[in-house]
Amino acid sequence: MRKTSAVIAHRLYSGLGSLLLAGLLLLQLPPSAYATPLVGEQPPPGLGKTLDGEVLSLDAYAGRVVAVFFWASWCGYCRQELPILENLQLSVAPDRLRVIAVNTEERASFKKVARAMSGLKMQLSHDAGGQLSQAYDHGSGVPQLYIIGRDGRVRAIYSGYSESMVPGLVKDINAALAEAPPAPPAQADKPAGSKAGS
Repeated sequence: MRKTSAVIAHRLYSGLGSLLLAGLLLLQLPPSAYATPLVGEQPPPGLGKTLDGEVLSLDAYAGRVVAVFFWASWCGYCRQELPILENLQLSVAPDRLRVIAVNTEERASFKKVARAMSGLKMQLSHDAGGQLSQAYDHGSGVPQLYIIGRDGRVRAIYSGYSESMVPGLVKDINAALAEAPPAPPAQADKPAGSKAGS
């Protein structure tokens, strides 16, 4: 009996030591390596890959409001929210708002669904390997929607779906659209006496 208790105690302390070591290693990582974006923070730059393999990045949508929607075809709530987001994209020009629907399923499932949805105006992408979903995830799975303002910071986060959230969603997108776009970077002044083209 004592030998069994000693073995259990040894395993327990070994496990606790491993957890402590893992915690200390996490403290060594930069916050972006393990932190998920919260309201007011900058999200990860990646937005997945298109059906054609093009890598999408938030940088390409600078100065626009971006709605990043994580979804799966098996998710009934996702299928209810997709038409609402498509209607938002149809209502607002893509140079002001871009809806990116990031599919979280296997590549083969994404290909099938993306072909069936090819007529949509929103941008469909795939999260190959799940790294993007993990970087954004707050533990609630799909659907999950992030509204990113014109300054590139998260303005609102919606986890799950219900019809009662739609007015708030529209209000948050309209508020983000009403914000002034970020000022372009200042150009260095030319020295006095310099000529154009020199």
